[in-house]
Amino acid sequence: MLVLGHLIDLVALLPQTPSMNQFNFREIDDIKGIAQALGCEVSFLQTVLDRPSGFYRLIRLYKRRRPEPRIVYEVDSDLSNLHKNILTSITAEVKFPECVQGFVPKRSIVTNASLHLGRKYVLNLDIKDFFDSINVGRITQVFATLGCNHTVAIIFAQLCTLNECLVQGANTSPILANLVCSDLDEQLITLGDEYGSSYSRYADDITFSGDIPPPTKKIYKCIKSYGFRLNPDKQKWQLRGRQQYVTGLTVFDKVMPRIPKKIKKQLRQALYYIDKYGLESHIEKVNDQQERGRASWIDGLIAFTYSVEPEQAYKLDIAWQAILTKEEDLLTSRRDPSKLIRKWRSSQNINHPNIASLGTQKTGGNSDASYSVDLFQ
Repeated sequence: MLVLGHLIDLVALLPQTPSMNQFNFREIDDIKGIAQALGCEVSFLQTVLDRPSGFYRLIRLYKRRRPEPRIVYEVDSDLSNLHKNILTSITAEVKFPECVQGFVPKRSIVTNASLHLGRKYVLNLDIKDFFDSINVGRITQVFATLGCNHTVAIIFAQLCTLNECLVQGANTSPILANLVCSDLDEQLITLGDEYGSSYSRYADDITFSGDIPPPTKKIYKCIKSYGFRLNPDKQKWQLRGRQQYVTGLTVFDKVMPRIPKKIKKQLRQALYYIDKYGLESHIEKVNDQQERGRASWIDGLIAFTYSVEPEQAYKLDIAWQAILTKEEDLLTSRRDPSKLIRKWRSSQNINHPNIASLGTQKTGGNSDASYSVDLFQ
C-alpha cells in the first residue's frame, strides 16, 4: 500500500464536490421531502430504491503484483448528482477531528504524513474490505444522528448503498465511512495517548507513530469491536533509521514529507532517456510499447509532486516542458505545466533558479523552457 499505485488509487477515489444546494436533514419528513431536497421526482427515488443495481456499473481494476482486482463502481450520472447533494449537505453539518485525514477538505495524504514526521517507529495497518464492512444498518444510524427520522434515515441509507453496503466510487461513501468510524477513531486516539503515540486514519489506512507503540493485540481488539478486521498481510513496522512511509510518502525528515526516492528515480530516468534518445528510440531500446503511456504518467506525477516537494517538481517540470516541445508530434500533455510553474513561483515569490541543463546546454524557447535541470543532483 506504499507504492505509487496506492497514491493513484487514493487520488482516483477522491469525491468530487462541486457547489450544490444544501438542505437540512432535520426538516425532511418523508420521501416527498427527500425528493424536494434533492431536486428530483419521487418516481426516480422509488426506481433507485427498487432496482439499485441498474444505477451502478462494476469496474475491475487490475494491477501488477496484485492477484485480485480492485472492485469499484461507476455511478449513473443522475444518481451521482443526488449523491453530490447529499455529500454537500453532510459536509456542512459535520467537522472531523485532526486524526481523520482522508476525504476531508484541506486534508490529504500530505497532511496525513505530516502528523508522523521523524518518529522512532511508524506502524501502518490496513482495514480489510473497508467499505464492504459498512452495512446499510450502520449508514441508517449515521443519517439518524444527522437529524433524520427513522423512515427518512432508511431511505437515505438505501440511496447511498448497493447490496446493503457502501461501495467504492460513490461520492458519499468516504464521508459516510468517516462518520461510521467516529467512535472507533476516539478509541484509537485514547489508546495512542496511553502510549504517547500519534494516531491518524486515511480511509482504510491506519497509522500510529511515536516512541512506544501500543500493543497490536489491543489495536486489533479495538478494531474488531467496531465490526472491522485488519489485514495482517499489510501490517508494517518501520523503525527510525530505515525507510518509513505514511500513505505513500516518506516521513524520515522532521520538516516535511517527501516523495519516495524510488519514484523520483523512475521519473528522472524516464525524462533523461526520452530527452537523450527521443521517444521512438527509447521505446525501441526498452522494447515496451507501454512506454507510450509514460507521457500521462510523467504529467500526472509531476503535478502530484508540486503538492509534496514543489522545488523538485519545478525543476522536473522545466525539463518536461523542453521534452514536450521536442516531441510535440508524439507526446500530448493533458495539462499546461507552465501554469503550475507560474503558480508555484508566484506563491513562493522566487525567480528562476540557477540550475544546470538536462544535458550540457540550456534549451531555447520561452522563459520557462530556457532553463533546464540537472535531474541527478
